Amino acid sequence: MRKGEARLGGLRPLLRWRNTSFWVQDCSAAVQNLLLAARAIGLGAVWTGFHPMEDRVEGMRKLPGLPDHVIPLALVPLGHPDQPSERQDRFSRGPGASQPVVNRPGIARVR
Repeated sequence: MRKGEARLGGLRPLLRWRNTSFWVQDCSAAVQNLLLAARAIGLGAVWTGFHPMEDRVEGMRKLPGLPDHVIPLALVPLGHPDQPSERQDRFSRGPGASQPVVNRPGIARVR
């Protein structure tokens, strides 16, 4: 490995995988897991998406000098937040709001 070069061992086998039909979904799931893991250990993180906007993909390719066959999907800046984040309730609670309906113990769906 050259000075300044970084490799993620877990990604190397994926580069050899020939079925690329679901790469966006696979990488998106990986980004979501990274966001959840960062939150779990108290770090701040934000999903900065590039794909499928070609101008953003090209800009992100040029910045670190990625080869043409690499398609950047997202960048996730990580860091320590300036202020603590609190849990946010994002569900409506009033007339007309969706209410969970329990069909079986432990299984809920929104009506």
